[in-house]
Amino acid sequence: MSTPTRFLSRERRTLLADALLFAAAFGGAALALITLVSELVTDTGWYEPASIALMAAAVLVCPWVAWRLHGRRATRTTALGATVGALTSGIAVMAVMWSVALVALAVNWVTGDAVSMGVVALVVSGSAVVALLAWLDTDAVRDLVREHRHVGLDIGRIAATAVALATLGGTLWWAALHPGEAPAEMLEFSLLFGVSAAAVALGADIAAGLATPATPATPATPAPPS
Repeated sequence: MSTPTRFLSRERRTLLADALLFAAAFGGAALALITLVSELVTDTGWYEPASIALMAAAVLVCPWVAWRLHGRRATRTTALGATVGALTSGIAVMAVMWSVALVALAVNWVTGDAVSMGVVALVVSGSAVVALLAWLDTDAVRDLVREHRHVGLDIGRIAATAVALATLGGTLWWAALHPGEAPAEMLEFSLLFGVSAAAVALGADIAAGLATPATPATPATPAPPS
């Protein structure tokens, strides 16, 4: 696939969305599994290093998978861009968190504290996730039925969605059995994985665009004399 010429081209948007989906789904599922195991065993000294290793894997591996499924080549330039994206991903995470917090604050101010900011933040985040899944999975099903342009990517999207829904169901079930544990925290960490992965993919994509020479404009053919 070609490198996008516009900063927010459709191709770039879908690349970032897929990186976010893969990291949030598979990273969130792995984190839920690690948390479950830590609740069942007495020795939890491994939990923190395992969580850090999981975060690094989700933020780095999932964008690479999305990159390859989009038909992109991995080069030293894109690796350097991905590294810069990983190092600056905290800025993207903070931007998303502040955006959600501002929306929650605005709704809380309008409703006069009738709805807590935590609930509003959860609804806003959940709505964004539902919209993302609807967009990507609709495109995946349409492609599988009609065009078959990126079957591997379609399967990856549907698999990630299934994993995300299974993780959500399992988390809600666990929270029902253990009322003191909030399932919203799992959604927050999953989204942090996803946003960080999207920043990595964006860094690689920008680097690829900068390394690609611009196509010279074709001179206009002069009109024949009348």
